[in-house]
Formats: sequence, structure tokens, C-alpha cells
Amino acid sequence: MVTTYTESEGAFVAGEPRAWSRVVLGDTGVLANFDSSLGGDRIATLVPDADQDQQTPNHVTVLFNFFGELRRRIPGSGK
Repeated sequence: MVTTYTESEGAFVAGEPRAWSRVVLGDTGVLANFDSSLGGDRIATLVPDADQDQQTPNHVTVLFNFFGELRRRIPGSGK
């Protein structure tokens, strides 16, 4: 979940929480299933294979330069 927030008279005021992704992340049990870089420009997630009923235990997909790849694939999205 993600939400916006403000500060009002020294108090933390959270907005309405909402899902940050429509993608269902992999079930890792108690371990985190995503992480972001320090700058927030990269996110690593564990996502089950959509073609399988169950997720495979030893499969990792790494995607670099996500937004650059979107700009390359979508004409007119800017450079």
C-alpha cells in the first residue's frame, strides 16, 4: 500500500491508502518480496510466472533501465 501524507501543526496526517501496484507479488512467507534503490528510481520485485499455477522456487527476472525501456518501446513518450 502507498499513501500521501502531510504535516499539520506538528502532527503526521496520512491520506487514503491505496495499492501501489496491480501486479500480484510472489509469496515469500516472511521475507520481503520487493525492494527499492536508495533514489527510488529502481524497484526489484518477486513476481510469480503467469503461465504456471504455482510459482517456481528458483527463478529470478532482473530488469534494468525500466523507464528507458518504456521510452524505447512507446513512440512519442519522450527521450
